[in-house]
Amino acid sequence: MQKEWPLLLSLISFAAPRDDVPACPTTSLTPPLLPPLLLHPRHHSQQGNKRCQLAKEAAARWMAVHDEDDDLITPELHLPDPSTMRRPYHRVGRGPFDGLESGGRNDNNGLQSSWWRSRVCSPRKCYVLLAVLIVGSLALRLTHLALQRAFQVDHLPSAPRTGGPYGSTYTIRVNTFRRNHMLKGFLQHFASCPNVEAVQVVWSDQENKPPSLTDWALPLTSEQLDKVQFEEQPTDSLNNRFRALLPVPTPAVLSLDDDLEIPCSTLDFAYSVWQAAPHSLVGFTPRLVTWDAGGAAAAGEGETEEKERGSGGTGGSYRYQSSFKYVWWHGRYNLILTKCCFLHRDFLSLYFSSLSPATLDYIDQKRNCEDIAMQFVVSNYTGGAPPVWVQAKFTDHGQTSGISKGQDHARERSACVGRLVNEFGQLPLTTTAHKAVDARGEWVW
Repeated sequence: MQKEWPLLLSLISFAAPRDDVPACPTTSLTPPLLPPLLLHPRHHSQQGNKRCQLAKEAAARWMAVHDEDDDLITPELHLPDPSTMRRPYHRVGRGPFDGLESGGRNDNNGLQSSWWRSRVCSPRKCYVLLAVLIVGSLALRLTHLALQRAFQVDHLPSAPRTGGPYGSTYTIRVNTFRRNHMLKGFLQHFASCPNVEAVQVVWSDQENKPPSLTDWALPLTSEQLDKVQFEEQPTDSLNNRFRALLPVPTPAVLSLDDDLEIPCSTLDFAYSVWQAAPHSLVGFTPRLVTWDAGGAAAAGEGETEEKERGSGGTGGSYRYQSSFKYVWWHGRYNLILTKCCFLHRDFLSLYFSSLSPATLDYIDQKRNCEDIAMQFVVSNYTGGAPPVWVQAKFTDHGQTSGISKGQDHARERSACVGRLVNEFGQLPLTTTAHKAVDARGEWVW
């Protein structure tokens, strides 16, 4: 009889009832020490009836063994409450595998059951949702066609083929230093832009010669490769960005860093904006210089605090807000970074004639602030012509590295602002809220 106990226990574990499932009829062969056997018939399906029959046969075999061993003392079996017993792998509560008696699966394949179809996306709900999406898409398409028809014109006047007084092309000047992997992708992209007249690479590495474009095997035509020119500088200086040793063939100069990727169409739009404001810096990266009444936040090492703050003895200082979030929050800006901006080619020579040798040396020593200095030069020369921010999407691969990620970067740039204010005798920057947006890509503007 002891051999039959595991069989009976597994039988009871398998046959334990649930509240929502009718039980098998109690067999007359049920041993007196066991509770009535309650089995799941799976809604009286064929498989459930077969299991009930197997249970009855097992009970009969147990009774036969018990009748043969009348003198055997049967120990008391402590059986669990059948209402708390469940089949193996059965989940309690409402889960993806509940309601298995309705045809779901009870394996580890993770198949969705009827609960998913009834609670999340029943066939009826799915069909309704699909119909709404189809009708909505058709409505948008028909609306677009109707608007095209309503506002159709025969001809839109455009700029002449010459591109106006400044021509239709512009020159790119890119500053790079020992990042040939970035320069390679840069040249491959920007040399293919149709309105780029030339790409002048400012090469300030005296230890290494410029690479051979033939060795790089760029997928460019011979005409596009002819656009690329390497300008070898005699010194390693951030000021070389604006020191043009090669002739600049166009009035418009696009100053770029080698870690930027901007669509050609975006550059063409920004160039059209620059043609409307050729005496301003027109670019994609606005920043804000503010007045800090709290005082000495910008003093540099080895220099007097009063000189670096540019405060004029008033107890405050100018602060360069290095994060774009200040422009976003206040909706204003007063300088455009030259890492990505259009400017007139005359401003390249004006940069060196307007700044003192001491300030140029300061920029070289700090390896910082040449972009702020150019905005000071342009604003001072034009009498406060405001910069122009062009809103556009572009990729900046230098967000996680580069000079601007140093811990003292913002403090040094604030100190540079104070130094430039002292040199020019004022803050020539004009704070503005203008933003140029390409209306062709905007629904609401």
